[in-house]
Amino acid sequence: MDLTETLASMISEDGLSLALIAGRDGLMVDGQSRGSGYDLPTIAAMAARSMVDLDRMGKSVNGGAFKRLRMHFESYQLLIESVSDMDLLIAGVASASDGERLLDTVARYRNQLQQLLGDM
Repeated sequence: MDLTETLASMISEDGLSLALIAGRDGLMVDGQSRGSGYDLPTIAAMAARSMVDLDRMGKSVNGGAFKRLRMHFESYQLLIESVSDMDLLIAGVASASDGERLLDTVARYRNQLQQLLGDM
């Protein structure tokens, strides 16, 4: 399975609303979403910016590199996680109550994504 197929599987089989890979520079590598209401390149850029800022905060408090950010909105959850030195996974669910599904899906696909990104 390639990167596009893996992200599509996260959407279709596991019910996520979006799944995308972005570089730490904010450029989207690949992404899939349920429906067309998401501006994936913009989400990638904002997620990368958030991680850069939090990395700086971690260094300021001697906490090390930042690994994961999980955000809860009124009716949406978003997870931003480092999957390699250069790449971020951004995954979301359109329900405030589906946080466990979000975490389980990311955990199930993490190794596969790391392997695919290592081969690129």
